[in-house]
Amino acid sequence: MMAVVGVLLMLLQVAHGVEPYCDGRKNDTQCYGALGGALDLRLVDNFSEIHRFKWEKNSSVIFRWRVNSIVSGKKESRFLFRPSNGTVRINNLSRNDSGEYKLEIYDKNGILSAQRTLQLFVQGVEPYCDGRQNDTQCFGALGEALDLRLVDNFSEKHRFMWNKNGSVIFVWRVNSIISSTKESRFLFFTSNGTVRINNLSRNDRSEYKLGIYDEYGRLLAQRTLQLFVQGVEPYCDGRQDGAQCVGALGGALDLQLVDNFSEIHRFNWKKDSSVIFTWRNNSIIFSTKESRFPFFSSNGTVRINNLSRNHSGEYKLEIHDKNGTLSAQRTLQLFVQAPVSSVQLVSECVSQGKIKVSCLSEGGDSPQYDWTLDGHTLTDSELFSRNNETNIIFLRRNISGRLVCSVRNKVSNSFKEMKISDYGCIFINCTSNGTQISKWVHKENNILCVEPTTVPVVALLPVMAGVLTALVIVLIVGISFICAHKKKKNVKVEEDDQELTYADVRIVKKQERKVEQSAEVDVEYGKIKFSKRPRRDQSKSTMDDAVYAQVSKGR
Repeated sequence: MMAVVGVLLMLLQVAHGVEPYCDGRKNDTQCYGALGGALDLRLVDNFSEIHRFKWEKNSSVIFRWRVNSIVSGKKESRFLFRPSNGTVRINNLSRNDSGEYKLEIYDKNGILSAQRTLQLFVQGVEPYCDGRQNDTQCFGALGEALDLRLVDNFSEKHRFMWNKNGSVIFVWRVNSIISSTKESRFLFFTSNGTVRINNLSRNDRSEYKLGIYDEYGRLLAQRTLQLFVQGVEPYCDGRQDGAQCVGALGGALDLQLVDNFSEIHRFNWKKDSSVIFTWRNNSIIFSTKESRFPFFSSNGTVRINNLSRNHSGEYKLEIHDKNGTLSAQRTLQLFVQAPVSSVQLVSECVSQGKIKVSCLSEGGDSPQYDWTLDGHTLTDSELFSRNNETNIIFLRRNISGRLVCSVRNKVSNSFKEMKISDYGCIFINCTSNGTQISKWVHKENNILCVEPTTVPVVALLPVMAGVLTALVIVLIVGISFICAHKKKKNVKVEEDDQELTYADVRIVKKQERKVEQSAEVDVEYGKIKFSKRPRRDQSKSTMDDAVYAQVSKGR
């Protein structure tokens, strides 16, 4: 079983809406925060009522307070201080934020007058659960996603069916899903046998059953999985008459009407004279058909899911005794607000070098703004006006640091930060394209009245002359080299070879002489001439050619 601890939070009561909150004004308080979320810690009633104090975690000082101002503090922008209500907010909680926090309060003389500790636990829910064993228990975080491992590989199974409380979620047969729920929140990963459920709700909390079948449709195996969805439900205590509660648009809200429904014989709960449900003798005898109103009789709570603007209004609880006589009556006012989202900071330079910073947020009903610089509330020396609770502020010149704007309402909070640099604004005064420009602009973003960066031509003449001279020298050397190479290649051989050409040479026999021992043979010569041969490349030396005529012996 994946052992996962749900998130437990002490919630601020009616006057503070549904902000994650913990009251640390008593010694040894234990507070719980959700991993990645925010948490408001109430340290004192009002910072301004205390002359001097120090707040630290594990002996590391987070901030020091003296005479209505922070004299030193952590540079982390996640810590936001609200002196007016003695609260510190920690944004984007991590596991490293868990630990013991100590507050030390001193009087005017610097003598320790009080000391108290607070233990913070940051908890989260794992997004995975292995459901391959029967009777597995899995835990998911409300509004988050959860991966459920059902089998090793879907493709290894011929056929199976997965259902919740008898309602089929999907059927698998021969490597494909042949039917499934139409909810797009369920994603199937066949390669690793996993199903992902996105945006978990309380309705997903239930028993899930997997049936595996062979090719003939016979049941081979069956196992169940129990899913618990945990989280911090927005809560409002409506047990006091005239309570005011606030819920987030599209979210859920738990309203506590009584201590325990079973302790009351009979009552009606209605909105604007329209009955939502009637309770009698430990059972609901009439209720609205809307499934968004679950009733938890054990703790006297009603939950409204998927809040809309129409849910805003006055709700009335009428309690009757055994005889049907009205014994008590109280009202509750519900307000539904859109949460704050997507905060942006925009800065610009205005007159006298002031920096105008606007904090813009999308959505959000009745937003409230807080500004801090390096963790402390902005002072008169940093602001042109005292009001730092609007979405626009004007900072004085030469202010630097990490500026944070926090936007909140009764149901949500968000923040954005930016870096403010020294001497960020400059005044420009010039003419561009015939237009006179005189204004304050951001130095790093300025593209107006920029001095030209081109160098005068006169200053470039020596450089140009040197370059031209070098080019001429290179050109002359190159031409000389080419000519020398060509001359060497074309050296000619001036020697003319001559060839001997023979004409017809015939041997003729003179008239016979009587002398037998010696026969005289005459040789007859024809023309002999020398002819010039065409010149040849000496490198291709061949044997001399001889051209002979036919030589015949005449009789």
